[in-house]
Amino acid sequence: MNQRHAALAAATAVLSMACLAAAQPVLIDFEDQSEGPLGDPWSHQGLTFHDLNNVSGVFPDGSPFGPEPTDECICEDATAWYNDFPGWGSEDKLLTFGNAYIGGDNLSLGRLSSVTVDLDGVADSLSMDVGYYENGPWGGIVVHLDALMGGQVVASDSFQIADGGGRDNGAISALSVSGAQFDQLKIYSTFGNQYSLPRIIIDDMLINWVGGGATLAVDPLTGGQPGSFHVTGATPNAATYLVYSLAGTGSTFVPPLNVTLDLAQPRQAGGVKQTDGSGTCNWTLPIPMGGSGRNVWFQACQFENKTNVVATRIN
Repeated sequence: MNQRHAALAAATAVLSMACLAAAQPVLIDFEDQSEGPLGDPWSHQGLTFHDLNNVSGVFPDGSPFGPEPTDECICEDATAWYNDFPGWGSEDKLLTFGNAYIGGDNLSLGRLSSVTVDLDGVADSLSMDVGYYENGPWGGIVVHLDALMGGQVVASDSFQIADGGGRDNGAISALSVSGAQFDQLKIYSTFGNQYSLPRIIIDDMLINWVGGGATLAVDPLTGGQPGSFHVTGATPNAATYLVYSLAGTGSTFVPPLNVTLDLAQPRQAGGVKQTDGSGTCNWTLPIPMGGSGRNVWFQACQFENKTNVVATRIN
């Protein structure tokens, strides 16, 4: 074991958190996902989508709809859409919602009345590309993006779907919020003063994390299945280590990195990763079957830099 790895195994006793500079914008483009259902809730790169399509409302023709309890987030391989709308999003994966998808290069635009998105940290801006059907039965619906801090709306944006009659057709737009710090997003659709249910896809969510510097996000872990770990906002183009603890939080100084980890008895997980130019890197690691039911604490670190601690339980 070399000096760096040996230092990761040393332990002391007191929790310590570093104040780090604000992060650069991070692009979430869903290209690392496989086509198919993702679940509800679904966590990815510091965002947790939940409470999808759990409201009642009306379509523009006045017909009602109720909650859709079987709906979930879905990744679509959408080469056909990107061919029709070059420059929109990042080919060829995108995010939609509902209970069905089309395999291969074509896609289904899923329904979206409302979804809440919790942030693992605090951000001060977010933009995203939106695709949808306009005209036909969808005209007049308004699609909204609200940013919230402590449950209060601090910024919002919206657009209205065109109402030209005739057959519906694909269209693109964008939504963005900025000018305030927020820790939650709500994406929803209305017609008049009620919720509505258009067909929506999204891509290229560009988020600027603040106040926490480098951020670690851990997708839900299940014993016997691969687990995904995501670092954003870290030092660009730098060696990055993922560490874990079965003993909880603590304080462990790592001399080769000149950083104090916030874990007791940390161990390295996986290999060393190099962040890209935006300070992002990812691990996909096997989760032992025997780990089911165990609590684990994770943190990532670089030279003189570290992320938040993520405490989780293996399913």
